[in-house]
Amino acid sequence: MSERRFVHEGMLLPFVILVTCFAAWGIAANMTDPLVQVFSRIFSMSTLQASFVQFCYYGAYFLLALPAAFINRRFSYKTGVRVGLGCAICGAFMFYPAA
Repeated sequence: MSERRFVHEGMLLPFVILVTCFAAWGIAANMTDPLVQVFSRIFSMSTLQASFVQFCYYGAYFLLALPAAFINRRFSYKTGVRVGLGCAICGAFMFYPAA
């Protein structure tokens, strides 16, 4: 009887990297709720102003869905993942000058 594998040979590293990326995106998405509360206290923001944090985070999914689909269709899903990670990295580095 042949052994059935969960991940094909040679695909373990890409599988681990992809799972790690999705976990990181999930953690970032889950952090928006506590950030709204913290931002409203630290920056003396109203509830409406603080809720724009979530609006902008999830609004980016809405606004970038079609361009991401065009990138995936024109190039490949690998390029789409790289562009998405690159945008996330650039956004993270923009916090340093803002601080």
